[in-house]
Amino acid sequence: MKTGSSIISVFVTAALVLFISSCSAPVEKEEKPKEEKPRVEKKEVPPEPRNFSFEQRYFIRNAAIGKSTDIENPFEALRVIQIKKGTDEVLVINKIKTVTVNGSKEATETWFGIELPKFEAGKTYDVEKAVRVQYYQFNLGAPRVRYDGQSYRGTITVDGFEDDYILGSVDVEVTGTTTSFSKPPGTFKHRIAGAFRIQIVPLDALKMK
Repeated sequence: MKTGSSIISVFVTAALVLFISSCSAPVEKEEKPKEEKPRVEKKEVPPEPRNFSFEQRYFIRNAAIGKSTDIENPFEALRVIQIKKGTDEVLVINKIKTVTVNGSKEATETWFGIELPKFEAGKTYDVEKAVRVQYYQFNLGAPRVRYDGQSYRGTITVDGFEDDYILGSVDVEVTGTTTSFSKPPGTFKHRIAGAFRIQIVPLDALKMK
């Protein structure tokens, strides 16, 4: 009988050990899968198109501004900025604008040229330190008047070069003299200001212009 009691005692002891170990074993927490938050894609906002005040005429490398065309009658042939071969760079801006004066529409044509040793992106230049500067404006209405620039104050900024164009802005005050058939010579003060986008062209492309 002792043998049977011993066997029963062993089984009871083993059962108690299993029970105690099962009670003391750590309870594993059931991990819930993390919910992924939906990604919010940032919409790319395209830059607003830039408005350019000046988009006509040309930018030329290896060039220089030549002497003004000699003309006896300023209204038989418009005197524009002459370009010749050189070692500098020249930017010429041209614009025709229609304005209303005393109820009637009149057209004006403006030419502005500046010669620098080099136009570099991100730089601002003092026009008083330029190699050469020329300015002409023609009033094509009545009375017909030509404005010749003589002195210049202000700056020109080069933003950069893009797709064979030079981009930047100009803000220059021009003073000079006027010529007219119906009025005696006088003086004027103009301001040429705004953003520009001007095409880069070779000097040969300016022939007959």
